[in-house]
Amino acid sequence: MRLFGRDARIIRVEPIHPAKVENLALNKFAPQYRRGEMRQSIHSVVYGTVAQVIVAGEPTVSLPAELRYDSSDPYAVCLSLGAPLMSPIDWLFARGLLAAGLHMPVGTGDVQVIPWHRRHPDRVRIVLRSRADEATVDVDTSTVRAFLLRTLELVPAGKESVHIDLDRTLAGLLEDSE
Repeated sequence: MRLFGRDARIIRVEPIHPAKVENLALNKFAPQYRRGEMRQSIHSVVYGTVAQVIVAGEPTVSLPAELRYDSSDPYAVCLSLGAPLMSPIDWLFARGLLAAGLHMPVGTGDVQVIPWHRRHPDRVRIVLRSRADEATVDVDTSTVRAFLLRTLELVPAGKESVHIDLDRTLAGLLEDSE
């Protein structure tokens, strides 16, 4: 299966049987990656799960995935595919997009989030696009909801701007322009 990141690099992912992913994700060597289990620090939230990844012309693949949030980037969430079994592919997009996508289809660019009510009422569909390809990622709705609730406990909606370090952001922008 081909899977691509935002930078349009394409990697080859070999199909993994769902039971094997579940066993790897739940084994004693990686207890922090239990399905739906949350890790939280004072500034971040990480939820481990198993995602179903679909790319046109390829078989569906089950991959371990993480939903991550850090209060230093309060408007964004990260969907990390492949972690911890392989080098992850990270997609950053708006927390508000993920939240709105639980109730109605949203997004028009690289990321679209669709509640998957008809055939799979317990899944949220995230469509990821690059110039080269498109992948569809299905994730448990309950995991997404629990993840979003934790992020909102950490940084309530409407209070994101309080968590932005403008001096550090400006310094980073100036550094990048040199």
